[in-house]
Amino acid sequence: MLGSEPSVTLRLPNSQRWTSVLATLRMAIIKGDFRPNTHLLETQLAEMLGVSRGPVREALVRLAHEGLVVNIPYRGKFVVEMTPTTVREIYSLRCLLEGFAAEPAVARITDVQIQHMRALSVEMMETLAEGNFEDFADLDIEFHRVYVAAANHKRLLQTWETLMGVSHSFIVVNASSFSTGTEVIGAGHEAIIGAIELRDSAALKVAAQSSMDEGERRVLALVKSRPSDD
Repeated sequence: MLGSEPSVTLRLPNSQRWTSVLATLRMAIIKGDFRPNTHLLETQLAEMLGVSRGPVREALVRLAHEGLVVNIPYRGKFVVEMTPTTVREIYSLRCLLEGFAAEPAVARITDVQIQHMRALSVEMMETLAEGNFEDFADLDIEFHRVYVAAANHKRLLQTWETLMGVSHSFIVVNASSFSTGTEVIGAGHEAIIGAIELRDSAALKVAAQSSMDEGERRVLALVKSRPSDD
């Protein structure tokens, strides 16, 4: 209900910077720790996270830009429901942008950048094996950023970057759901690198789409498993 208070206990990872506050609140919303329409009070959240109100205020502004929080004048900030449609829209837009980047990327990417992607892929699998899902998500985003940036399209990259906050949390949720069968993640990254090495933009689009389809499936399963507010 509107005006309800969050019942979740949060722990702030790593530091007390506003970016850590942002990551913590974003993940709590996506995982359903905050129910839809929960009233987010700066003072209460600051106390829960052990920070001042400033970082919380900045984080809530960013979450509103990402569409996860709505600011209702004279009432406050409330959690927006994370629906299957929202998940599909974010993944489909990301696929569209990376697909658009594919052709110019394979034409411009350098051997040094490809080797960087290979190194990132190896490091990703190491962090996944260690259960370090936050670092895995950082590396995964950097992996994709390499070839999106290689397309040399400034506004494309800027638009893609706007999706990465929510995408980071999606990747964490996705990676943490792999108790076994993590080889599918490694195979997906290898397919992307292989397509780039062949300078095959069509194959790159297929590989990137396939990789994100698996992530979307797992995030959707989490969202659909939540109890209804009815």
